[in-house]
Amino acid sequence: MSPISSPPRNTLWLVALWVTMTNVSHELSAQELPFREDNSLQLFHLATRSLRIEDKVGSASLLLMAAARKEIDREVYPPIGKGGDSLTLPVSVLISMISKPSLEGVRNDPQIAKEVLKKLEQWSPKFSEDYEPGWKYKEMAEQERRDEIVEKHKQAVIKSIHNQLKLFSDPRYKKALEKLSHFEEIKQQYREARKLAGSIDAIPAEVKQRYESAKQDRDNALEVIKQVKSVLLPESG
Repeated sequence: MSPISSPPRNTLWLVALWVTMTNVSHELSAQELPFREDNSLQLFHLATRSLRIEDKVGSASLLLMAAARKEIDREVYPPIGKGGDSLTLPVSVLISMISKPSLEGVRNDPQIAKEVLKKLEQWSPKFSEDYEPGWKYKEMAEQERRDEIVEKHKQAVIKSIHNQLKLFSDPRYKKALEKLSHFEEIKQQYREARKLAGSIDAIPAEVKQRYESAKQDRDNALEVIKQVKSVLLPESG
C-alpha cells in the first residue's frame, strides 16, 4: 500500500466504528468459527480482539482472512465509490495498523505459521443473500466468477505462508531472526541509556559498544536473510 499523507474522510468514521464495535459481544476465537460470512471489517475487529488477548494464531489468521476478504469482496461486489468513498481504502489502513504485531508470530515461529496455514486452508468464504461487504455496489459477480476470485486470493495468502515455512527450513534463517530480535532488545536498552544520560556523549562506553556490535550483527543477519530468500524464493526478487 502506498504511503498515505492524510486519511480519507471515511477513515475517521471507520475508526470510530471500530471503537464502537469493541463493545460488541463477539468473543469467539478463530478456533470456534469458520468465519465464512464475516466481511473484512468484522474479521479485522476479531483480529484486534485476538491480538489483545495475545492469541498469536488467531490474530494472524483473522488478519490474513480480513485482507483476503477485502480483495475478494472488491471483485465480487465492485464498489460504486472510489478510494475512501468505497471504504476499501479505510479497511486497508486499519489492517495495516496491526499487521506488524499480528503477523510477528508467523514471521518468527514455524509452529505458529503451520497453525495459521491450517486455519486458512479450512477457511471457505461464502456469499449469502443478506451478506454485506461494507460498501455500496451495483451488482455481484456470477457464481462461477465468484469461485475463481475466492480461490485466487485464498491461494495467494496460503502461498505466502508456504513461502515463510520454506524459509524456516534453512537454519541460517532462524539464526538470523534471532540476531534481529537481539538487536531490538539492545536498541531499546541503548535508547533507555541515552534518555538517562541526557546526551549521546554521556552514554556509558560499554553500552555504546554493545549497541554498535548488535548493529553489525543486524546488518549481517539482514544479508543472510537476503541470501536465503534468493535461493529458496528466487521469484520474490
